[in-house]
Amino acid sequence: MSKFLITIFLVFLTLIFVQVVVVLGLRASPPAEYWVAQLISVKEALADAEPAPRTLVLGGSSSLFGVSAEKIERATGRPTINMGLHAGLRLDKVLAIGRQVAKPGDLIILTLEPGYLTCGADSWSSWQVRNAVAWDRDYFTARPLKERVEAVLSAGDPNLPVDMVSAWLGARFHAKSVMSRVEALDPAMTNKDLSSIRRGLLPKEFVYSADNLNANGDIGGTDRADYFGDGFDRTTPGHICAGPLKMLGDFNRDMKSHNIRVVAANVPYLVRGSVPADWVNAEQAYRADLASAGIDLVDSRQDVFFPPEAFFNSAGHLNAHARDIRTEKLLVALYAKGLLHAGG
Repeated sequence: MSKFLITIFLVFLTLIFVQVVVVLGLRASPPAEYWVAQLISVKEALADAEPAPRTLVLGGSSSLFGVSAEKIERATGRPTINMGLHAGLRLDKVLAIGRQVAKPGDLIILTLEPGYLTCGADSWSSWQVRNAVAWDRDYFTARPLKERVEAVLSAGDPNLPVDMVSAWLGARFHAKSVMSRVEALDPAMTNKDLSSIRRGLLPKEFVYSADNLNANGDIGGTDRADYFGDGFDRTTPGHICAGPLKMLGDFNRDMKSHNIRVVAANVPYLVRGSVPADWVNAEQAYRADLASAGIDLVDSRQDVFFPPEAFFNSAGHLNAHARDIRTEKLLVALYAKGLLHAGG
């Protein structure tokens, strides 16, 4: 019996070892959300093409769907780029992209989903591991070895090593099977997307793709109201966990040293019927913690309470009509703070 248990234990250790070695050591293109990589490249290019001072809206997909940078630019006469990406990205990655594109004189509006600000945000998810090794290997490799190993063991998808080996073999013996993934990381694809965007050639139907953006980085085709689930908990965020709060403070100090202003705005909340005031204390705690990091929360949470029919396809994704309403409210808040001015 003891020999059997020892054998099982050794097999288990071997499988763990193989999983770690394959994920950390093999360069391959497993199935993942490569459109996010394209989105980052295209939005960085759109931002780089505009002179400062600019307005940058930075966050996850609630920013991507919830703010119209085009509307802000028209109202203020100031170049504005929607740098909203994907809420699955880690906070340090989002802020690194902000550092990459920001220029002196810019205004950065952080619209961060509640999940970014919890104590669990330091942990890796299986989505993050898979996408990091698929299309953001340099970012993943730059993490300490201990963190990478823990990420693979605690959050790694058990199918990921198999997918990576399959992709590695496919690249060598059946290139078509991974061609779309490889092309997504090719700078030529970024240039192709930029050409389509600048010519206004948006797809006729909604699609998660970098070529479904306008010249301000706003996503198109979101006219419908197809979401029937729950929204973000309106009592979150409250107090920001120590790790994310330190990241925000460091980011703000870094930006301030380059004459870049950082503020925050709320993400949209789905509400039904009358709304009790259970969110008030949470927002006060959130506002106070942001202030301790030197960041001003420019609007009120109640400004972004929306009914179900305002949401496109997910909890934080406003449809086009609600996005315009949310953007108007954001502009009013920014005007009141003297951060932007109508007409430039």
